[in-house]
Amino acid sequence: MRSKTIMGLAFIGVCAAATFGRVYVPTVQENFPVTKKKSSDNKGWPSPETKAKMKAVRAAQLNAYFGTEAFPASNVSASELDLQKEIAAAFSQKDPKVADRSKTFSWCFSDPNLRVTGWWCIIQRVSKATNGYDVQVKTRPRIAGTYGTSLYSGDYCLETWSYSDGKLTYVKSERPAGLRPPEEGAGRAALMGD
Repeated sequence: MRSKTIMGLAFIGVCAAATFGRVYVPTVQENFPVTKKKSSDNKGWPSPETKAKMKAVRAAQLNAYFGTEAFPASNVSASELDLQKEIAAAFSQKDPKVADRSKTFSWCFSDPNLRVTGWWCIIQRVSKATNGYDVQVKTRPRIAGTYGTSLYSGDYCLETWSYSDGKLTYVKSERPAGLRPPEEGAGRAALMGD
């Protein structure tokens, strides 16, 4: 009887630990310890120096440039998936800078409340060419707002690239017919529906 009681208590303890256990996630507050103050001084709020460090860390996180993230098409066949993954990896490693993008997406470069923090590219099609492959990608800006909000843009362009021996070469960029960019200076208002 006693062994059953001990086993039962051990089982309850394991269940309670599993149920009420916590996953450790470090926070900004843990990285910058709270200074001890008198109870009359708001009970341990961070010191001005710590607040300044926290603000600098947050600003660095908000202004980080993420480069180009490329992905294979969602409807790609299994036989073509490895090739598209290879091309997507080349885009992500190279992080190509294309002058035409600053013209195409001038509306988000002209707004001081927006920052382009990188690019998203989704491969649309890959076709065999004489020296490798012709690749068409749908490119969108990765945009951050003033307070670190990530904003989605419906605006995109179709870029054509040549891919051969692991190297990408830019060919051209075009805006699809019927897709109008936001008006110059509209910036955040166009994204947020203001």
